[in-house]
Amino acid sequence: MNNFDSNAVFVNCRFLGNSTTNSGGGIRTSGGSVVVTNCTFAGNSTFGSNGGGIASLTNGTIVTNSILWGNTGGAFGGSGVPVVSFSNVEGGFNGTGNINADPLFANQANGDVRLSPGSPCIDVGSNDALPSDLADLDDNGDTDEALPLDLDGNARVINDIVDMGAHESSQ
Repeated sequence: MNNFDSNAVFVNCRFLGNSTTNSGGGIRTSGGSVVVTNCTFAGNSTFGSNGGGIASLTNGTIVTNSILWGNTGGAFGGSGVPVVSFSNVEGGFNGTGNINADPLFANQANGDVRLSPGSPCIDVGSNDALPSDLADLDDNGDTDEALPLDLDGNARVINDIVDMGAHESSQ
């Protein structure tokens, strides 16, 4: 995804197996702001160390409750400095609640980036980062509630604390 001078919001997304010869195998942003919440970036690649997951060429990228793991060219690249919190970043990243641990994907080689039992990404996200359910995904008439569903349409929060990544574990 290439973002140029616009604002973009990504929630409950998977960026898997994308590649570029430039920068930003998953997302490349060069202006505006990009907000990423509960997304998974895995198996993306870029030339050199230009951000196989996300390349921010300007400031304004915010990443929360996400997983960036197994991306060739590093999790992040570019001259911008993203604000990252409550995320699992391979190689580590400064910020509140971040970890650097194998997320134990179910079967990344076959594109299954759901969390296996025992994953360090279970119940360690920030519920406060969940956006409002503006589209009323669960059809209950409440658009002020926190996002209730994950990428698969399952409950977004189990055991009272949201997981990192696009998929909530049933554990």
